[in-house]
Amino acid sequence: MNYPLRKHMKQTIKFRLNPNFEQEKHLHNLCSIATKLYNTDNWQRRDAWDKTGKIPNAYTQKKALNQNHWFKLLPCHTAQEVCFNLQANYNSWFKLRKKDDKANPPMFRKKEMLSPITLYEFRIIGNKIRLPISRKYREEHKIKLIEIEFSDWKKQDGKAKMCQILFNKGKWYAHIVYEITEQSPIL
Repeated sequence: MNYPLRKHMKQTIKFRLNPNFEQEKHLHNLCSIATKLYNTDNWQRRDAWDKTGKIPNAYTQKKALNQNHWFKLLPCHTAQEVCFNLQANYNSWFKLRKKDDKANPPMFRKKEMLSPITLYEFRIIGNKIRLPISRKYREEHKIKLIEIEFSDWKKQDGKAKMCQILFNKGKWYAHIVYEITEQSPIL
């Protein structure tokens, strides 16, 4: 008997978000916190580089930042993703240094810059996305959840795996990665 082969593929779809004033304030706040965490992590790595000539890896940094105020304000996976993103930037710098002695390490982000936030534990309910928030953020800002409407929402096949929220040219976007199954034709 010939069974069709199932391949899992990833598909990213970009949706425009329509946050109200309060939701936009929280999105802005979360992206600003991600920038502050990125800069804190970068400062600690540069300090370690100056003292020892070695850069701590993302796992060491994650442990060191675990009790940090900015780390706790973001959902756990989002905070970890900021550390892994900086680690990828340092890995790129190390490769570049082999070719160019004058290559600079990753720069600090300007405080006005909004870093994208990556979410894994989100839900899509109808034409809305429900974002996870940390307990500390909930307590400090006295909110229960953030649920934002999409514009031009289209139902997608597959399972939503990851969402990246970013601010670009005055608008908020959600890039959602779906795992979809492609069936091969039976020959």
